[in-house]
Amino acid sequence: MQSASQAFSLFTSQEQCGHTKETAFLKKSFARNLDELKNILLFVDRFVAQNRIGEQTSENIMLILDELFTNQLRHATGGKDHIDISLDITRGAVHLELVDFDVNPFDLTGLKPVNIHLPLEERRPEGIGIHLVLHLTEDLKYEHEAGTLRITAVIGLEGTNV
Repeated sequence: MQSASQAFSLFTSQEQCGHTKETAFLKKSFARNLDELKNILLFVDRFVAQNRIGEQTSENIMLILDELFTNQLRHATGGKDHIDISLDITRGAVHLELVDFDVNPFDLTGLKPVNIHLPLEERRPEGIGIHLVLHLTEDLKYEHEAGTLRITAVIGLEGTNV
């Protein structure tokens, strides 16, 4: 089995990365396919390792990214063959950005809140993932302009040496 660093040597030609005292970032395009989740996990692992991000924040990043990426595949109509994902550390927080091209608007921030206090048999099945995303982020923004969707999530850093 390949380690994350060995597997990523296959992707470096499509990645952009950088690091300064104030910011660290990594950006990559992923195929519009659920099978890409394993490569997204490697991407997150690389970013986390490079920036010495704590385990809890790392898990939050992956959970949020998994939910946002799979929602795009399930709910966004249209779309090119790839989705861009970038991770950036600025002002003590991780900024996750997902950009999808040639898609119709789907504003996940406008969904009705989920009542998690209802008994299971009374809950509706959709919306739990976005509910988690909203609770794991400090800020979540949705922008759609000229067919390009940009979702930005800000995730607080815990247990990090950045």
